[in-house]
Amino acid sequence: NMWVNPSDGGHGFNAFTGTNNPSDDGTSHGTMVAGVLGAVGNNGKGVCGVAWRVQMMACKCLNNGSGSDSTVIACINYALANGAKIINASFDSPTPSLALSNAIVAARDAGVIWVASAGNNTYNVEVNPSYPTCYGIDNVVSVAYTTRTDALGGFSNYGATHVALAAPGDQIYTTFAATDSYYWPPNGLNLAGTSFSAPYVSGACALLMAQYPADSYQQIISRLLSSTDPLTSLAGKCRTGGRLNLRKVLRTILVATIPATNSGPFQLRVSGGLNRTCTVEVSTNLTTWSPVFTNTTSANGTFDFADEQFASSPQRFFRATAAP
Repeated sequence: NMWVNPSDGGHGFNAFTGTNNPSDDGTSHGTMVAGVLGAVGNNGKGVCGVAWRVQMMACKCLNNGSGSDSTVIACINYALANGAKIINASFDSPTPSLALSNAIVAARDAGVIWVASAGNNTYNVEVNPSYPTCYGIDNVVSVAYTTRTDALGGFSNYGATHVALAAPGDQIYTTFAATDSYYWPPNGLNLAGTSFSAPYVSGACALLMAQYPADSYQQIISRLLSSTDPLTSLAGKCRTGGRLNLRKVLRTILVATIPATNSGPFQLRVSGGLNRTCTVEVSTNLTTWSPVFTNTTSANGTFDFADEQFASSPQRFFRATAAP
């Protein structure tokens, strides 16, 4: 699942050497993250990632865990120039950088989602900020980690405002750089941290982009954050109070108002994926719902609905449900 640069046949970029050889260093951190995100699935080998057919561009901005703003920004520029749609950033720093935040804004302006690991210091990032998590840029999705029992990870950072959600990040088993058939950890050791919860979310975003190709980055993030499983362990610890649920994410339907151009009826746009039959329902109390319109989404994954009774009716709420 490695992306291939059509110009030079490489799989990415090395900001330290300026070459197309981003081979992993002794920590194998990048390879382990990549396995969680996008190891090939259903092939009888090793492990499978979240997104089995994703194309991963390896951009080496850290060397044995060390790097600089310039190496990170060089990799961002390479990724943007070569069409990346999601940047998985399994690293963090306690120090803000204007240059790096500007580069993330440039990524946002290109429609790129930046998935950030929240960090592994047990910090409340609202008190002890971590970056890029705390830049406050709307394409940044920061991820805490949870255990197999849905507890907040033992050394995960958290934050009610700047951390968006949590994802699995404990007892991880994944690819390793030693050989093509080497997996980590051996001998039952525990591999854990927000470096591994972040690629769960990046993989989910990749699948969402495949499912809803007409969506903007804001819509993809909205689907992601509106479909988490709420957990008591995450209440007040992240913005959604929830952990990633991929099945729910892929079944989300967005209902948005269409800006009025005249005094006509109230209009909605349902976005539910390609060729999907959805029913618009209405309620006056958010408890009792009645179907008012059913349609199948078009090739762009949407259909529009006009509520002719809106102007003469009391307060009304709308939702859409999809056929199984």
